[in-house]
Amino acid sequence: MALPGDAALATLIDATLSPHAPDRRGAEAKLTDAEASPGFAVALLRLVVAGAATATDAGADARRQAAAVYLKNVTKRRWADLPAADTTAVRGALVEVLLGARPPVRRVLSEALAVIAEADFPDRWPSLLPTLAGRLVAAAPSAAARVAAAASPPGGGVSAATVVAGSPGGPIDWGGLDGALDALAAVFDRYRDRFRSDALFTEINYALGVVQAPLLGVFEAVAGALLAPAGGGGGGGAAPAPAADAPESHVRVAAAVVRVFHSLSWQDLPAYFEDTLASWMGPLVRLLAYENAGLAADADDAGPGSAVDELHAAVIDVATLYQAKYDEFRPYLQTFVREAWQLLVRLGNVPRYDAVVTSGIRFLTTVARSADHALFGEAATLAQISASIIVPNVGLREEDEELFEDNPAEYIRRDMEGSDGETRRRAAVELVKGLRAHYDAPVTASFSAFVADALAAYAAGAAGAWRGKDAAIYVVTALGWKAGTAAGGATETSALVDVADFYAAHVAPELTTAAAAVAAAGGAAGGAAAAALPHPILVADALKFALTFRNQLPPPAVRPLVDAATALLGAPDVVVQSYAAATIERLLSVRDRVPVAAAAAVGATNGVGAPPAPPPGPTRSVGRVTKAEVATWLPTLLPALLSVLTATTRADASATTENVYVAKALLRTLSTAREAVPPAAVQAALSTLVRVIGVVAANPANPAFNHYVFDLHPLPAAGGGAGGGGGGGDGGAGAASATAAATGAADPPPLPPWYTALLPPLLSPALWARRSYVPGMVLYLRALARRAPAAVAAGTHLSGLLGIFQKLIASKATDHHGLALATTLVRSAPVGAMAPLLPSVVQVALTRLHHAKTAKYVDGLLLLLAAMVDVHGVRATVGAADALGAGLFAQLLGQVWVPELGTGRLPPGRRLVVATASAALLGDAAVAAAEAYAGVWGGLLQAVLGVAEGVPTTAPGAPGVTAAEEEDDDGGVAASPGAPGTGVGEEEGNSVAFSALAHASRCAAATEAVGETVPPGGAAALRRAIVEAVGRAAAAAPGVLGRVRALEPSAQAVLGRYFAEAGQTLG
Repeated sequence: MALPGDAALATLIDATLSPHAPDRRGAEAKLTDAEASPGFAVALLRLVVAGAATATDAGADARRQAAAVYLKNVTKRRWADLPAADTTAVRGALVEVLLGARPPVRRVLSEALAVIAEADFPDRWPSLLPTLAGRLVAAAPSAAARVAAAASPPGGGVSAATVVAGSPGGPIDWGGLDGALDALAAVFDRYRDRFRSDALFTEINYALGVVQAPLLGVFEAVAGALLAPAGGGGGGGAAPAPAADAPESHVRVAAAVVRVFHSLSWQDLPAYFEDTLASWMGPLVRLLAYENAGLAADADDAGPGSAVDELHAAVIDVATLYQAKYDEFRPYLQTFVREAWQLLVRLGNVPRYDAVVTSGIRFLTTVARSADHALFGEAATLAQISASIIVPNVGLREEDEELFEDNPAEYIRRDMEGSDGETRRRAAVELVKGLRAHYDAPVTASFSAFVADALAAYAAGAAGAWRGKDAAIYVVTALGWKAGTAAGGATETSALVDVADFYAAHVAPELTTAAAAVAAAGGAAGGAAAAALPHPILVADALKFALTFRNQLPPPAVRPLVDAATALLGAPDVVVQSYAAATIERLLSVRDRVPVAAAAAVGATNGVGAPPAPPPGPTRSVGRVTKAEVATWLPTLLPALLSVLTATTRADASATTENVYVAKALLRTLSTAREAVPPAAVQAALSTLVRVIGVVAANPANPAFNHYVFDLHPLPAAGGGAGGGGGGGDGGAGAASATAAATGAADPPPLPPWYTALLPPLLSPALWARRSYVPGMVLYLRALARRAPAAVAAGTHLSGLLGIFQKLIASKATDHHGLALATTLVRSAPVGAMAPLLPSVVQVALTRLHHAKTAKYVDGLLLLLAAMVDVHGVRATVGAADALGAGLFAQLLGQVWVPELGTGRLPPGRRLVVATASAALLGDAAVAAAEAYAGVWGGLLQAVLGVAEGVPTTAPGAPGVTAAEEEDDDGGVAASPGAPGTGVGEEEGNSVAFSALAHASRCAAATEAVGETVPPGGAAALRRAIVEAVGRAAAAAPGVLGRVRALEPSAQAVLGRYFAEAGQTLG
């Protein structure tokens, strides 16, 4: 489509705002067709500036905003494909347009600027930062003095060329600052959580060189204006307004400066900021005490925070970053703690302060867990924190009660899933845990009195005392939790808190009473059941407590808990139903490690027991609840689950009524019971599921619910009493094989463009924040890297993918996915694109190894390093490690590589991969001759010989490997987290969370193996490689023969046999 004229383009933009759907869709289609036309982006920018003469002011404003939004979307979708003339024109005009736009349009244009800067800054947009820095200096004249001081040579004058126009005595241009800082924030926000690399630090250093001095000058001017005494100066104009009555725009400018400072400090402490730290920290801590009566009066207590609240949160976030990362902040820490504490005490318990309060509590938690925890060491201090900060914020608010009733899905997300990330209650609980890290006994004693009083008041029937018990349950949860995993709940509890006793005395009676009331009222039949649960939030709390500490429950408590939870499935409250279902599902997911010989005996017991002590010798994972035990639950549990599933699935069902937790509990029940399900129950389940699928297929509103419902469908037929064995799984194997064959074909057809078009959206950090998305996205990206390596390496995609790698390996739950992604990138990405990034990859991987070494992580790390050796060679791999420290790779070989390869822990194919790379290391002349490798070369050869012979050379408990965090076979159903603050619906590992249909197709392992690089020729090729490697090493370093003779006699005999088979002799 030809580019429409400006008037026609304005008409199309107007039509996209039409309430009439056909007009709107027609205009959107025409605009989409016009996107590829030269000049389209520039025309949109003109429309943002001018609007249309034929429209009213309101219409022009709406058109400008719509045109800005469309420009932002075009830059996201097509920036790399736009004509060079268009991109040059947009870059040349965008900053001026942004600075002159009204705030709503400016915010949208800032997003467009961030997209363009990601692609073009600084190489193709060198004028961006000088322009914005010049605006800072022009808008805040005191910034000119900072620029001059920074540019002035020691002992000399100031070069005139460094001074930008602006009189030191002139007034502050607040509007100009607002626009320039919005643009800078958009450019620099991407430095947070970015993968560390030389290119990144080069860019940051360039940015600092341009903006650091004017930014400090602006901060001094703005902070001075806000903190000046009433009637004082600071703005430079005549009779400025008192700081306490400063306009909202002034306060937002201050918050924007702090955010930019935060972004520039994220990766490392810049030298200039270190030198001028006092100039930053002094005003920052004073800003925590800043108040503005006018803005406070205008703010809505139930709405978002005011500009002052935004400023306070930004300052606290800076303090949290600096306290966690930089020792230079220590002299200021005590003052910041005092001001943050006073701010938390001063703020009210209304929603508008939530962001500030959670940031403040998080800051105190960071301090409590740090080496500076002594700031809270006094008993009186702990008591004050308890009374003034934790107790007020752990209590239930009226807004929480309303949310429970009016929006149960959101309540669950906040209370159980933690998807909002920050709530007062969760922050307060985390502060309790942080304080307990160093002061367990005093903190427990301090809260014991509060808990006892709250429970006594509830037992006495005091009005409203149920809220106190609600808070008490939260506090006991925080006090009792000592260690655990997201998937398994609490695995270790405090010796000072008997959670089993608390459950028996205060939680189980609550559940029993509530279950009896629901049963007496006839389930969720009507208002009688609602009246029977006067405090349903307390029932939900009790279920959550049982769910969290399910590992600590004694065997006799399990069956009554299941019976109570089954009855509570009939409660009228969606939250109670969901928590009851989650409790049942979690109980069925509990697994123990038992000796292999005892596994059968465990299955012969009642199937429910307390967690045993870690047994010696080989172990296997077994479910604590057996099929036989579940079979006794089925007569009541299965009808209850099916009843809730059908009752909440209607043609007009919304995402809040299609209960994911009930579907998941049904999935877990059927997958555990399998053949124990009676034939009649199989038929009932199938009929129900067919009906439910028909409803959700017509209106697919809840993807998670739909996933579980579809995954449920094959289970009754596959494992039920009707005689199915593995019927549901075989059909998927062919599909998996076909996928593998297609992916591994010698000449696969080119990928359609829509596959690579998914790459930019998949690099969005928001997607990777949800753990359940990770496995599937990693599999997709790995397949894409193998099929379209050039697309993956284009632009900044490779750096973004390595940023994902860094994020994933930071967690034990996702580290194997991160290593798998990096390994595929190393093997598939163009060598020239990947080679400069190898040192950064090695640095990130070894840093994680140093901080948290697990057997699973070590296995993946060896595969990653083996890929580097195979693709980039020995020298590049050794150089990448030794760049971090001389001899580091030799230490890695001796302490990790050789012991792990010798254990036989890796599957045979992967052992062969690592052994082949090891042979390359053995044969490298530099490695063979270097003194650093003299002590490890023979051990590596012996380990490789063991792989070739199929015999491990060391015990599984070899030095350098911690056998921890190993994954269990979970029967194809995810073991979902139950720890406080972790999602009920979140899953870990290779599970139903990422498999399209785990029970319909057992193809996860096959899919994961697609693209695995197993050396051709198998063990025979490895034997030949060993002979060649030893021969090369012996020729390069005479001492090699002595190392060979020092091998164990059996290893020498094996090596001699290999040389004989090759027709060669050694020595």
